[in-house]
Amino acid sequence: MWVYLVLLRYLGDIRVVDSGLDSEEMYIWETLLLTISLFSLFYLWVCSIIHSFKNKSKFLSVIIAFIWPLSYFYSVYVLVINRGKGNAS
Repeated sequence: MWVYLVLLRYLGDIRVVDSGLDSEEMYIWETLLLTISLFSLFYLWVCSIIHSFKNKSKFLSVIIAFIWPLSYFYSVYVLVINRGKGNAS
């Protein structure tokens, strides 16, 4: 999905002038692409937890279950919420 946004930006699509697409700006097939990519991401996360649990690595499955969402929320904070604030020093 990120590559798609970069491609649209490179092609000069006016919908991505603000470096993103809102749900109102997306076509139906773009919404489906986003849904499929998010579903596959969560499916991969759950499969990795189950696989590590089945291989008797319960500690690793707990790490995967908690660290992945924390890293996701941190990246959302850095890339979206904290965007443009600059360096305070």
